[in-house]
Amino acid sequence: MLVTITQFSRLAEDSNGRLLPLGHGRIACQSRTSGGVFTALGTTTRFIRIATDTAIQMDIAGGSTTSADELFPAGSVEFLAVSGGETLTIAEA
Repeated sequence: MLVTITQFSRLAEDSNGRLLPLGHGRIACQSRTSGGVFTALGTTTRFIRIATDTAIQMDIAGGSTTSADELFPAGSVEFLAVSGGETLTIAEA
């Protein structure tokens, strides 16, 4: 299992000011090779990029993961809006 969370302060924009599904203003990057809790997001983090090579479930509220939490399929890359300071918990699905 390898899960990488990259934190961004905002999304990128094209030359016309339209938002692009790309992070901009990289703050930090964390990786985990097993389930558990990531370090709390930075206070200025507004978006995260999640990349995983294994199917995972993730809880953004910092609690324990359940089957009701978001499922990220193996090999997926996703961007999510978050609030700074939140804690992410992951578990292999």
